[in-house]
Parts: sequence; structure tokens; C-alpha cells
Amino acid sequence: MMKTVLLILVLTAGAALGSIEKRVTGWYTRYCRKGEGKHQVMLSLTTLRDPQHRNFSRVHCGGTRIRSRWILTAAHCNESDLTVLEGRQPDTAIMRRIAEKVEYPGHDLLLLKLRRRHGPTEKPKPNCRTSTAPHHHLEEVDFFGSQDAYINQTGHMFSYNAGTLRCGKMEVCNCSTRYGNNRTFCGMALHVDGNAGDSGSGALWNNKLYGVQVSGPITFNTRPTHFMDLCNRPYRQWIFNTAGV
Repeated sequence: MMKTVLLILVLTAGAALGSIEKRVTGWYTRYCRKGEGKHQVMLSLTTLRDPQHRNFSRVHCGGTRIRSRWILTAAHCNESDLTVLEGRQPDTAIMRRIAEKVEYPGHDLLLLKLRRRHGPTEKPKPNCRTSTAPHHHLEEVDFFGSQDAYINQTGHMFSYNAGTLRCGKMEVCNCSTRYGNNRTFCGMALHVDGNAGDSGSGALWNNKLYGVQVSGPITFNTRPTHFMDLCNRPYRQWIFNTAGV
């Protein structure tokens, strides 16, 4: 019997600029139900300016609240002007300032400490001692995102704002390539994929956080998505030592 993993991907407009991140798209996706993904946040860059020279924010990554003041995301999302946005859409989200950033040396994990305690309940840590952890081939992955994409004849994805949070499914699979020296697991599914825009979002199973999204394809359905494996003992110990989770 397939187990279900939740992969939270809050995806927003504007992320095609700058570094390649990750979004969700595909025919077998749906609009999410009310209340799904409350612990998910968006990470924004705030020093950009529009043609009228006004400051504005653009979202280029996602993250997962693991404690009232701590957000877990991918290290390659880190920028000097990074802030946290809470809400389902960037135009109505509340901005939260970051007090501290802590990277796992040499690996794609980043913890963000907020200046104040805010927001909904954090996601519980995984139970990595059980054999039912979501690392087994063909277990299903559910994921969320407010961005969709147009797909051209060559399979290249062009993202656009879907207007609200979307959900889809993929299956845990073997990783076709390594992701540097990082410990990862992978997911993939026919007609479902990510696109440029939301690295750092969480992979959940049984309502517990097991992974952080770090890499995926630019061309539709060409290779799996990588997630940092939070059942890796050094990663778990680092999170506990830093955030107390």
C-alpha cells in the first residue's frame, strides 16, 4: 500500500529572475483545500525596484516553519536582503524580519530565526526510526504551490501565478544523479513536475517534515526532484543544536 508524503511548495511570481529555484506544474494538480499548507512560508528579496523606482518584494524560495521563530529552507536561497512572507499569496502575505541565519557548512540547508514569534503551528520532526519513513520506491508525494507553468513543444516550462495554492502528487523514486555531497532522496511523476521558483519547501509524510526541496528539472518530466534527507543523523543533530527541534 502506498504511503503519502506532503511536499509543500509555495510558488510565486517573479522567480524566473536570478537563481534557478523550483515550482509546481502539471495536468494532475488541483487547487488546494482551505487550511492546507499553513506552516509553509515564502522567502522574498526586498531590495529590487520597479520602473517607478519603488521598492518591492519578489518571492524566490519557500520554507517550512519548524518552531515559532525558526524556518527551515535551502542554503542556496540565502541572500542579504531575504525576508519571510506568511500567507497563501505574496500580495496579501505578512512580512517577517529575519534576526539570524545559520547554514549547515557545505550542505544545502539553512535555518532562519525570526525577530519575533509569529504564525501557525510548526511541523513536527520526522520519526526516522520507523521503517515507514518516505524513502521507499513508489510511495506517493503530495505537493503544494501557487504557481503553474505553460509548457512549450520542447518541454520547457514558463511559470505564471495560478492565483491560489495548488496541490499535486509525485512518487518517491531512485535518484538518477547525485546532488553534490548532500544526502538526498528523490521524487517524480508522469504529468507532474516542478519549475523555476521554490527551492527550500518541505517534503512531508504523515504530517511530519522529512525533506527540503533543493533541485529539479527545467524541462518538464526529464529528471527527479531532489530533497535533503532530514533523517540523515548529522542534519537532525544540527537542527536540534541550532533550533532546539
